[in-house]
Amino acid sequence: NQDKLAQTFINLIMNATQALKYKEIERNKIEIIVTKEASTVIIKLSDNGCGIKPENMVNIFHTFFTTKGPQDGTGLGLSLSKKTIDDMGGSITVTSKEGQGTIFTIKLPLCS
Repeated sequence: NQDKLAQTFINLIMNATQALKYKEIERNKIEIIVTKEASTVIIKLSDNGCGIKPENMVNIFHTFFTTKGPQDGTGLGLSLSKKTIDDMGGSITVTSKEGQGTIFTIKLPLCS
């Protein structure tokens, strides 16, 4: 699962980077916060990029759904990320405000 989990984080970071490309570089921000609650690890990855339009939020984890052009995305990254997290017994959610940024929250059970 290490490789799949690494790919999930690479995908989320790449998406965040692409969301920032139109902002002033000095103001760009990507933040990763890891915490633990009881037997759960919580990872929050946030950016202050362009955000996700409300009408796209319902489809965000659907296979082949993308708001990017064909040269920038396939629509597989978030659906595969969700499958990986689900297969590990966790969850992934997203909140976003258009023009303000996005937060992906991943919750995973601790390994024993």
